Amino acid sequence: MEAKLTAMKESFTPKQIRPNANAAGLRFALVVSRFNSFITERLLSCALGALEASGAPAKSIAVVRSAPALL
Repeated sequence: MEAKLTAMKESFTPKQIRPNANAAGLRFALVVSRFNSFITERLLSCALGALEASGAPAKSIAVVRSAPALL
């Protein structure tokens, strides 16, 4: 039984392939909802971090926040 569990654990180990991303020279717009801001602010933070890590300069990133819905 242990052999099966060991084989199962090994087969579920994913290989990560990371491209050589280069965002220099590109422009980006991130649209962020004000609804559920506790989630969307974290998503924005991660997106900005990923863009920074790929070489996107801050001046090429526009962050647009959606207006709250009128009821």
